[in-house]
Amino acid sequence: MSPHNKTRKEGKKLEDAVGEVAEYLGLKVTQHVKCGTKVDHSDRYLDVVVTDEFESLAIECKSQMVSGSAQEKVTATMFDLILVPMPAILVYAGQGFSTKYRRFLYSQANAFHLENLQRYLEMFFDLKPKPEYKWFEAKFRR
Repeated sequence: MSPHNKTRKEGKKLEDAVGEVAEYLGLKVTQHVKCGTKVDHSDRYLDVVVTDEFESLAIECKSQMVSGSAQEKVTATMFDLILVPMPAILVYAGQGFSTKYRRFLYSQANAFHLENLQRYLEMFFDLKPKPEYKWFEAKFRR
């Protein structure tokens, strides 16, 4: 399997995990939604859009299981989120982010580790808290 295909497979796993957490909370999930253009004028596709009857939230996903280029792309992705015409966050997972870069992500108001997504969605959509959804922990440990 080429490195690009392996990276895409890990990204898809994270998108699916994000979707499962949102569905567990009773939210509607749509993946790969075309939504305008990026800063470089290429088509913008959102990884996941989560909705209830009143709100929508765009979620971009970045997974990095070993050290590599995902953390370089995260900064550009976070800048692109500014142009999304709805509230938007970044969800990340994997052990491949350096300690320094994880600290950077922790300091961002719109970036969340996968393990914190459920609580964020409960707050954003004003949902009654449910028991924590834990199936993904083994796949995406820090």
